Amino acid sequence: MDRNKGVRAVLIGLIFIFISIPVAYADWLFTKDNKRVEVKEFEIRDGMVLMTLPNGLLATLPIDQIDWELTYHHNPSLRRVEALQRKPSLKESEAAPTPEEAPLVGGTGMTDPLGSCVYTTTHIDSSPDSTPITIDGRLDEPVYQQLVPISNFIQMRPDEGARVSEQTEAFIFYDDQNIYFSFRCSDSQPHRIIAKVENRDALRSSDRVAVLVDTFHDLRSGYIFKVNAGGIQEDGTVSESRGGGGGRQPGMGRGGGMRDNSWNGVWYSAVSMCDGGWMAEMAIPFQTLKYPSKPKQSWGLQLGRNIARKNEVALWYPLQRFDMMMKPSKCGVLQGLRELPHYRHLDLIPFTSFRQETSSEYLSGQGRRFYNGGVDLRYSLTPNLVANLAVNPDFGQTEVDEENVRLSRWELFYPEKREFFTEGSFIFKTPLQLFFSRRIGTLLPDNSEHRIVFGSKVTGKLGNQQIGIIETLTSQTSYFEEGDSYPVEGANFFVFRLQRDILKKSSIGFLTVNRDQKQGVDYYPQRAHGVDLNLAFGDHVRISSQVALSSNPGDDRGFRDNLAYLASFNYNSNLFSVDVTRRDIGEEFDVSQIGYYPEVDRVGNELNLRLKPFINRWGIRQLTFSAEFTRFDNHQGGLERSQWGFGFSQQWKNFWHTGIRLSSEKELYNIFYQGEELSEKTLYDLPQGMMIYLRIPETSPVHGGFHIFMGDFIDYDDYYIGKSRSYGIDLTAKIGAKLRLGGGVDYIQQFFSSGELDEVRGLYLLRVGYNFSHRLRSRLLAQYNLESTQLTTDALVSYELTSRSGIYLGYRDRRNLAAVSDPEPEDTRLFFKFSYLLSF
Repeated sequence: MDRNKGVRAVLIGLIFIFISIPVAYADWLFTKDNKRVEVKEFEIRDGMVLMTLPNGLLATLPIDQIDWELTYHHNPSLRRVEALQRKPSLKESEAAPTPEEAPLVGGTGMTDPLGSCVYTTTHIDSSPDSTPITIDGRLDEPVYQQLVPISNFIQMRPDEGARVSEQTEAFIFYDDQNIYFSFRCSDSQPHRIIAKVENRDALRSSDRVAVLVDTFHDLRSGYIFKVNAGGIQEDGTVSESRGGGGGRQPGMGRGGGMRDNSWNGVWYSAVSMCDGGWMAEMAIPFQTLKYPSKPKQSWGLQLGRNIARKNEVALWYPLQRFDMMMKPSKCGVLQGLRELPHYRHLDLIPFTSFRQETSSEYLSGQGRRFYNGGVDLRYSLTPNLVANLAVNPDFGQTEVDEENVRLSRWELFYPEKREFFTEGSFIFKTPLQLFFSRRIGTLLPDNSEHRIVFGSKVTGKLGNQQIGIIETLTSQTSYFEEGDSYPVEGANFFVFRLQRDILKKSSIGFLTVNRDQKQGVDYYPQRAHGVDLNLAFGDHVRISSQVALSSNPGDDRGFRDNLAYLASFNYNSNLFSVDVTRRDIGEEFDVSQIGYYPEVDRVGNELNLRLKPFINRWGIRQLTFSAEFTRFDNHQGGLERSQWGFGFSQQWKNFWHTGIRLSSEKELYNIFYQGEELSEKTLYDLPQGMMIYLRIPETSPVHGGFHIFMGDFIDYDDYYIGKSRSYGIDLTAKIGAKLRLGGGVDYIQQFFSSGELDEVRGLYLLRVGYNFSHRLRSRLLAQYNLESTQLTTDALVSYELTSRSGIYLGYRDRRNLAAVSDPEPEDTRLFFKFSYLLSF
């Protein structure tokens, strides 16, 4: 009874907070194709409806496109057309043309009332007699005096719908080789512009400008280019039509867009500071992009500016807070592109590398040297289909993983970081993660590499179909464990993905993953096949689903035991979001050799609710109330795991987050008896869990966060139920324009149910990054594991010759600090690599 009273009190409190949120009322017009237009004021004149939009822009629509009955229904105060005509009038000369009326001449832009932004670019002469475009960030060529800039930028945050706080102008034009995007960013306090020399593809704490181009104008995919006020580039691809979604399994995205920052294109940029702000120029070669073979083209276009000290994001095509990022489905239009060149170019990146290693585990402390060489090849099979071939690849420069000291019943998940596999990886993502590229060339138990002999990949688009193919071969090798050698056969991986665009922003796809390898102790052949359907309805609703079948050698169970399916529904808006997921994973479903899906024999549902009112008062920007409910049974009808959780968080005016989360869980696991694990199972009740956290945004001079957790837990290693307290802190400071210093602590105390301390585990991290210039960079990561007393240090110095080649020098040292007062290293590695891009 008391619990019911408590629940009612919480619900009454939530309702009170919800109804106290201020609501801004506005007039709405509804078109006959059921689109809604928000307007501040409007009038009827000469068969046209002249409107002022909430962002202050002016627009028109023919009067016969308006559904007046629906408009009256939603605006009872506007029952008579005469009332509309008494609205404050607009000057007829101020009304903007509709998209169809926009003249096809250079440098024109406008906004239509349905939210579309249209810009008509112009071609400039690139002959030897013309004035050349110099990418120096100065914007002093004559073309800038002839173009009309884009200047109507609208905030997504902090004040959604307001004009950008600092004047911003953008220019777009093209010649026979490049398309140019330039920005003039005024600033009333130029001394406060944040211009960091950051790592490439990591522009989070500086002022910056951004461009998204959807070259196929399919509302599904595009390229993103950014440059910050320090002159550092970031680029990548984004896709909204892909197979992610379906809950919170590690490594799986949701049904929205996916960024792929591993794509590195060849393009040019420069910035310059001036008295009233800063300027940026970008030149993107057409050879870097994929686009249709058409004489006249229209691309999706989005432009943006970030003002770091204000946490401000302003965009040309207005977005809402829940959009979070640039999306191809919410872009304006770039038109006026004619007779663009098409290339079938060949990129060769030959490399040579040297590695010297010592190891007490498998080399008895002796050293060995490796001299290696190979080549990466990239060739355009068609303008939109690219083949990659890597012969004897070397990934020594890849960023190392940070350790995880938390106990888990399941295999820990570490994300892919090797560029060959990360570039274009979004096409292989599905709700059930049937393919996990880290299964290819994985580290063996003694930390030696299972070397990849060659890898090939084809990705791209043919009409409405996206295609992805991967085939790799690993070498035959062996590893050492407790003084014994164990052979590992070579493995052949083959992955095929076909995805077809349907409807406006939806897709249907097929994926097959095959691993062929002689049967071993830890490794064996495996196959999986799946069909997925991803539907997007408007801006808010997404549905993802997949049916998959796995097969292993010696399978003697029925078809149903190897089958798995998942279906998820997601609704997201500024005010609330809902996620509902249904899973049915067969008892023998297994993708452990090719994918990542550790929980099997599960039938159940997940429900995640979030209410996120934007209150913008009392120093608070936004409140978030969350509730999570999960229940999974096995196929015999018994409960395997259930969980509920409630959370409350605040985003403050300075964009800091604070929050608390309460949880309770029940889990079926083996019975523990006198420190041993029995085969019989029982249901464990973990009634208490509480986490308190703080997150500081990356725009702050010091960013990161901390958390405290207290609650019940299962010790899967020592076989008991107890209490756990964990403390985590991770902070990074930007010191000057070039130095980045960070560190973290993950400290865990585990207690028996009696309250006696069992053990302490912890991980201490130190991260140092120093960028000597735009091309010369260094990084260091030191990790100390409190339980194993191992200190691991990884350092890398790199010089970027091009976006995809460079010179790398790396060093690793791993030693046990508890061994002796001055311990010898358990293993060391010195690494050198030189690669160079040759384009034909």
